Amino acid sequence: MMFWSDWGQNPRIERADLDGAMRRVIVSTKLYWPNGLALDYTTRRVYFADAYLKYIDYCDYEGNNRQQVMASDLVLQHPHGMTVFEDHVYWSERYTSKVMRTNKFHGGNASVLLNGVYQPMGLALKHPVKQPAATNPCAEHLCSQLCLLSARRPVYYSCHCQSGWTLDPGDRRTCVRDDKPFLMVVRESVILGVPLDPLDTSNNAMAPVSGITGGRDIEFDHREQFVYWVQSSVSGRSEGSIWRVKTTGTNRTQFAPAAIIGSPSGLAFDWMSRIMYYTNPTGKSIEVIRADGSQHYRRTLISSSGTPEGAGEPVAIALDPARG
Repeated sequence: MMFWSDWGQNPRIERADLDGAMRRVIVSTKLYWPNGLALDYTTRRVYFADAYLKYIDYCDYEGNNRQQVMASDLVLQHPHGMTVFEDHVYWSERYTSKVMRTNKFHGGNASVLLNGVYQPMGLALKHPVKQPAATNPCAEHLCSQLCLLSARRPVYYSCHCQSGWTLDPGDRRTCVRDDKPFLMVVRESVILGVPLDPLDTSNNAMAPVSGITGGRDIEFDHREQFVYWVQSSVSGRSEGSIWRVKTTGTNRTQFAPAAIIGSPSGLAFDWMSRIMYYTNPTGKSIEVIRADGSQHYRRTLISSSGTPEGAGEPVAIALDPARG
């Protein structure tokens, strides 16, 4: 099972099976900024720290038998990351730049392990007992993509699919592409797939494309399942470049970097002739480039002629290929 802390409008600690089922709140009182969270597998306890109320508590996996380990305005300035090992609970102090530990039962013998490390955040402890051996129900699974553990009998696992795919209703094991229409939205640093159903807020219609810089425009090639987008250069200058990636998240590359001159801004794809059209405000032009094959032939269609009728700074573009 998994446990997590939530800073939302109603601060709480929740738990669920590893496939997201059986979700429920286990702690909802005397919480403000529940930061650190750690599990003690031996005692089946959940340890948690509140950075605002300045305490470390624990409870059992059901949320019962809550006890306080430590409460101190002096020692607990802003606890963040947390882990438990043997008889101690360890945590990072973001404000005082320390890593500390104390007895996990009664909070005594608090001590500093590391001092002067700037704003320490997460903690992880390296030891085999932190990842104990156990029978893995997923070892012999037949899931085509994701096998997630579960407490539900008799199999103790369930099959799931990546974003943009769905389970075959027949065998509940094989993932097939979800062909429902959805919006692709490009933001400054990520591309999301947004379902058309207003009640579905999952943004789970496709695998997100993260790590982009200065996203501007987006286009889609349905036949090859490529997502194209325009982004600014890493340096933050106005120069733009065209990138593409499969909807599965694979084959991410910059598109024809040697062929494109200037700074692309708007994209429009001709799916019939397999040509990408793009506007180039800095070059004062509209250009085309072949999308398929290894030779990306490029041509300027419309350019600035120095007259009011010439291209000024073209930005948005749209096509209707069936009408030429």
